[in-house]
Amino acid sequence: MDELAGPVIIRVLKGIGAVVYLFGDALVALLPDGPARADTRRARRAARRAR
Repeated sequence: MDELAGPVIIRVLKGIGAVVYLFGDALVALLPDGPARADTRRARRAARRAR
């Protein structure tokens, strides 16, 4: 049973990471000053792509 703990934890963390990656702007928008932060994140991402 203990030998399964490591792979399960890694799989759960990868799943959480995928959710944050895919829905990061939406999750940030839920914060009190979220919409402004989400706009800043989008602007930074666009600037990185434009380089």
